[in-house]
Amino acid sequence: MTGDDKGAYDAFYKSTWSYETQGAGYYWLACLSVKRGDYRNALEFIDNALIRGWHNMKARTLKAAILRLLHMDSQELLDESLKIDPLDMGIRYEGALRSGSLDDWKDKMRTPVHNYLELALDYIKAGLYDDALTILASCTADSPMLGYYQGYVYERKGDAAKAAKMYQQGEAACPDYCFPNRAEEVVILESAASLLGKAPYAHYYLGCLLYDKKQYEKAALHWEEASEGAPDFAMNWRNLAIYYYNKRKDIDQALECMKKAFELDSAYSRFLLEYDQLRAKAGISVEERLELLSAHLDLVTGRDALYVEYISLLNCTGQYDKALECLNGHLFHPWEGGEGKVSTQYRYALTQKALGLLESGNYDEAIRLLEATKVYPNNLGEGKLPNVQDNIADYYIGKAYQAKNDSAAACEYFEKASTGLDEPSGVLYYNDQPSDTILYQGLANEELGNTAAAKKCYHQLLAFGKKHIFDEVTYDYFAVSLPEIEVFPDNIKERNDIYCRYLMALGHIGLGEKDEADALLHEILRLKADYQGAIRHLPMTE
Repeated sequence: MTGDDKGAYDAFYKSTWSYETQGAGYYWLACLSVKRGDYRNALEFIDNALIRGWHNMKARTLKAAILRLLHMDSQELLDESLKIDPLDMGIRYEGALRSGSLDDWKDKMRTPVHNYLELALDYIKAGLYDDALTILASCTADSPMLGYYQGYVYERKGDAAKAAKMYQQGEAACPDYCFPNRAEEVVILESAASLLGKAPYAHYYLGCLLYDKKQYEKAALHWEEASEGAPDFAMNWRNLAIYYYNKRKDIDQALECMKKAFELDSAYSRFLLEYDQLRAKAGISVEERLELLSAHLDLVTGRDALYVEYISLLNCTGQYDKALECLNGHLFHPWEGGEGKVSTQYRYALTQKALGLLESGNYDEAIRLLEATKVYPNNLGEGKLPNVQDNIADYYIGKAYQAKNDSAAACEYFEKASTGLDEPSGVLYYNDQPSDTILYQGLANEELGNTAAAKKCYHQLLAFGKKHIFDEVTYDYFAVSLPEIEVFPDNIKERNDIYCRYLMALGHIGLGEKDEADALLHEILRLKADYQGAIRHLPMTE
């Protein structure tokens, strides 16, 4: 990999001393022998490799190439190899060379660039550069890596002018969906950057490759280099935002980079989604976030995860009618891990609107809306799960009947609302139902005169929050599909802290300790301005 072929030859020779590494060792010795033109020894080495792995198709391809170079007949080997693997592209390439026609081989290779790059690498490793160039030139797909590979081959052949020309083709190609991932491609891209002097896209690809290999600092250096050479390349700024937030913990720098990415490519909804998520983590107010999304509704409505965020912000700012209009007029497609996000906003909007109707004395309409929270329309894309509790709706329906002086109906709904969770559950990473329904079990018990049962509910909330607020929390085994489609992970310690404060605030509300509840809810909203539980219950502390 570093170009020290002599050192490599010695090390591979030593590897043949042990049986388990003989097959690979002899294969590489054959590659290095071909590279220096020693075809006779290469043939002996490749035969030794095949003795240790008769179905090694890379070794069979290399042997066919060696026989070709020695002007020896390879037909028997090719026929035998095709019986073992009729789809092996290397064997088919050698067969096409022998027959003098590459057309059939090109058809079999199909269009994915990966097929050509993988096969070309096998020939590059053996120093068969002309074959590698033939293979790469046969690819009709559009990929930057084709140019970089060809430039690297020409550089190995000593033709710097052609190498630079091909490297420039790689630089000029569309970078979309190009994700280099092979270790050899680090060498190829570094060679391009070194020869050209200014190769921002080679640095960008190196950054992506190295970040995936957990070489975060090196990746960032390449992205920063790319930002200087290609300041208008939006995706590079977005990647830098990921690095600054996730690895440097520098949210201001991350915000600046993400803002630049969105400004450069303001037609890409993914950038808007991620920019909004980062703004939320930076403590930007719900009103400011809503203003940005409202200015780009064409993007917002085209991506469900973004549209749900927009609707949640409408709910956070009390625009329930508009939220319901959006919810009822759109066909949603829930993603894995995001189940419950849409329905949560649906229930929230209906419930909060119903509370306004209760205050104005429109009890029948309030009851209708609260009952509607129990059944989801088909366009939400999901049904109601068995673990979803209806305590909040049933409690307020009871209050509506109570206001209508229908004590029998009120008592019926208070009875329903008084049963449910036996105790609070831990901090949530999915869209499960939170434990705030326990507050409403307590409130319903108070209406029924069950004071002891009510106080038990409130003290459960307080005790759980106090006990678990200092827990060292981690994602559990099943946390594979989190609710947010995001690249800026949550601080789960802070998430647990907020959740415990929330349950404690609800306990204080139930016990009538409004000042304590008010302080906790305001602290939650300082940390997370769009925490809907805190927004919903803050009026109860007045």
